[in-house]
Parts: sequence; structure tokens; C-alpha cells
Amino acid sequence: MLKTNRRSNGAIDADQNRPAAARGAANSPFAEAQGNVHFANAGYTNITVMAQHTEGVWHGNAMRDGKATPASVNYQGSVTGR
Repeated sequence: MLKTNRRSNGAIDADQNRPAAARGAANSPFAEAQGNVHFANAGYTNITVMAQHTEGVWHGNAMRDGKATPASVNYQGSVTGR
């Protein structure tokens, strides 16, 4: 019997055609509590109405400099407010 070494082809990476940022979001989700830490580190308080979207971005309402403002934090921990 003749034995051959066959290499199997690995599975195709479905993420290979998506932008790196999209792959990271899918692979690096974090919990609401971690999002709150990022908000607090950026100077936001009284964070409420947290909701995570499919891109891994948490959105909520918060206080900053005495004013209520919507705010968001992405999967990398970058906080933005309006």
C-alpha cells in the first residue's frame, strides 16, 4: 500500500475580506462594566441607558462637566461624546 502525505487545506478565514477594525470588534467585545470604566476614565459620570450595538460600540447617556450628553465607547476603549 502506497502512503502519501496529504496536506489538508485549512478552513477559509471568513474574516479575511473584512476590514481589520470590523474583525477586531467581532473578536474583542467587552462587557458593559468595562465600557463604564472607559467612560469614567474619560471624565463621564452617572452613565445610564447603556446599549451595545453589533459593531461592539456601547452607547449611553452620561454627565460630563455638569452637562448631560450622549456618549459612546468602541471596542478599543475610545470614548466619544457630543
